Amino acid sequence: YGFNNTKPPFDNHLVRKAFSAAINRQALIDYILKGGQIPATTFTCPGLFGHIPAEEGVGIDYDLEAAKKYLADAGYPEGKGLPEITLMFNTSEFQSKIAQAIQQMWKETLGVEVNLTNQEWKVYLETLTEDAPQIFCLDWSADYADANNFVYEIFHSTDSDNHIKWHNAEFDSVVEEAAREFDPAKRYELYKRAEQILCEEEVAIVPIFYDAIQWMVKPRLQRTFSPLGGQHFDQWKIVK
Repeated sequence: YGFNNTKPPFDNHLVRKAFSAAINRQALIDYILKGGQIPATTFTCPGLFGHIPAEEGVGIDYDLEAAKKYLADAGYPEGKGLPEITLMFNTSEFQSKIAQAIQQMWKETLGVEVNLTNQEWKVYLETLTEDAPQIFCLDWSADYADANNFVYEIFHSTDSDNHIKWHNAEFDSVVEEAAREFDPAKRYELYKRAEQILCEEEVAIVPIFYDAIQWMVKPRLQRTFSPLGGQHFDQWKIVK
């Protein structure tokens, strides 16, 4: 989920932190999605260079007490005093189920009533470009197997669509440096720092899950996989 970082109350990073910490990603996967998705606290997905594994501890995971404290520290204890809040998503039964589940989590944990609304895809994209709502839903699939395609090209303040209307000088500098750096170890650390700023310190967005595709395969079939979704059928083997 993205926040319009210019619209109250999400111009306050503590409110954004509260809304992120109040999402039980694993419960959403276990009881609503049921498709083998992976909980996400950072944006770049597994299988790509620059993905930060969960064990690195980057991002904000589900934490009921922390969520309440963030909101109280922002000046809205138990959600009191918050303006009307709207979550918008593209018209889809799948997105509707997710939105309703998270809406309930925010209500139970934070005491916040969030309005849900949806638009058809073409109109929705125009809305995000012209005047993104307080909270909105988007996903991203890799064009190539590198974090540059996820952090720089989506969230750089001036060199991306920047639907979230977010500007952070350190983040811009870090992803620019990562794009120029040749040393993989240094690039990894730069992308780690970028994810810390984006998803943990500023919480400009809320990563929710990495999607998954389920395949039924006979045990005799040895398959190869590509992080970009290619199948490479010519490399598959039947094992006796």
